[in-house]
Amino acid sequence: MVFKVGAVPRTVARVFSRVPRIVLPFVIGDFLMAGLYIANVTVFPAFGRSRRLFSLGHENNLPTWFSTVQLFMVAFVLIALAVAMVRLREPGARWLFAWPALFLFLSLDELAMIHERMPEAIRLSVFRVTGAWMLVLVPILGLLVLGLAYVTRRFWSPHRDITLMFAAGFALFAVAAGGVEVLTNYVTTIWQLHLQILAEEVGELVAVTILLWASLRLLMRHGFELQIVSSPDVTSRRLP
Repeated sequence: MVFKVGAVPRTVARVFSRVPRIVLPFVIGDFLMAGLYIANVTVFPAFGRSRRLFSLGHENNLPTWFSTVQLFMVAFVLIALAVAMVRLREPGARWLFAWPALFLFLSLDELAMIHERMPEAIRLSVFRVTGAWMLVLVPILGLLVLGLAYVTRRFWSPHRDITLMFAAGFALFAVAAGGVEVLTNYVTTIWQLHLQILAEEVGELVAVTILLWASLRLLMRHGFELQIVSSPDVTSRRLP
């Protein structure tokens, strides 16, 4: 078997060519955030406090802003879907507005760190570093997602491939945000902490990118596409 070096860039190019243009910047951003963090803990220590700008383990910096915009874009695509379905007078279409509301909340939470401001009353000794917020929020958000999925099932259940993308995105997000973060309470070395932060934060970013892609595919499956135009009153149009 002969390995051709030139085949690798061509394969990568083919893979990226299948990614929608709206999603592609976020796919690249996921890799960039991971790369910057790795460089941050291996190359940047000499730069002192400026390391916080690229750190996945801190807030109010480049990764936080990227994640906030990423979640907002999911909400934007889902708003376009909800508006389109309401204009077509589809039964139950108004329930679709709950999805962008959920992602707008998550976007705000990423920026304002709402979940990290939960009362000390739910802190447990086994969660001495992170607090036990995930014991409260993860089940609540899980039940909310399942409930919304049920009441809006007529819009997505006929599309098995898109359903699997949504399921994979939500599952990865729950594992990264709720499960992997718990490990922060048990790491014993600085490199274990770096690996835990990398897995948790990049896992969340990749999960939201999957959800963005799935949302865009669902919009297109219903016959609409987003257009980036100068006219402020146009957000989507019906495909022929």
